[in-house]
Amino acid sequence: MEGLTRCWPRRRWSIRSLRRSHCGYHWASPSTGYGPAYCLPTITKRAVLNRRRWWQLSLGGVSALAGATTAISQEPSGWPFQTSFGRFVLHADFNVDESPWPLREELERIDHQVTGLFHLASPAGPIHVVVMHSEGAYQHYMRTYFPTVPARRALFLRDRGPGMLFTYRHESLLQDLRHEVTHAILNDGRKPLPLWLDEGIAEYFEPEESDRYSRNSYLSEILGELRQGRITPIDQLVAIETLDAFHDVHYRHSWAWVHFMMHRSPESRALLIGYVRSYYTDPLFRLERALATQFPDVQEELRQHFSGVAAAQDE
Repeated sequence: MEGLTRCWPRRRWSIRSLRRSHCGYHWASPSTGYGPAYCLPTITKRAVLNRRRWWQLSLGGVSALAGATTAISQEPSGWPFQTSFGRFVLHADFNVDESPWPLREELERIDHQVTGLFHLASPAGPIHVVVMHSEGAYQHYMRTYFPTVPARRALFLRDRGPGMLFTYRHESLLQDLRHEVTHAILNDGRKPLPLWLDEGIAEYFEPEESDRYSRNSYLSEILGELRQGRITPIDQLVAIETLDAFHDVHYRHSWAWVHFMMHRSPESRALLIGYVRSYYTDPLFRLERALATQFPDVQEELRQHFSGVAAAQDE
């Protein structure tokens, strides 16, 4: 899928139109019409991976979005608030320092957790995070600059260059940031992970850290499905390569497998970490075979694992 843009919108789509500039296209601040002069090579065709399907979006030509030849201008951005820290550039139309949402702390925390767990290399480029003060301001901005995109709570776009995440202040803001930024970190400068694993890990990191073990909303459904023997095997999840065929049950079961490997034993966690790291260098490695070697009756291990998780939830 060379040259394609992957977008991870659990509730979101990707962009079709960007303000034209001398170097390609700009994205803009809501107040001045000009954001940090964020230059992309001329965009003529984009394939977007949506939570539900691939969308082909044409912008007047047939060549694919070019690689990571992006740049940030030294000119004033026009955003009321802008700051850089770590791998992130945060833009907002309000003073983030006076916000009840600890955006900087949360972004740095999830970066530390994901990067540290999988021992990932240094960032390939910045991740731009744009946060509006209200849903109305966000919708107005999206209608103005991205008119073909349906209303979604947040949107993440990444090509082989920097990623851009657009959202607004709402009660699930930190949850959405954790999910989308996990995708961004896992795939930063790398070929995309298999769909099931990419989503399973993002679903795992989406809740607050204290809720990840026994307070995920998927747990009750997983327990019922395990009693009926209906958890999708990993080899079947691996075979799903498009979001047209990847349904809610697959997100849930992908989370279940990631949770199982994260918490069943130190060996299962090491297997997951090793698989993520080896995927970029050894695509022939088969996780399902290694897992079956480690757990000969893996379905029974799954049942016992989540029974223990449910017991911990009741304590």
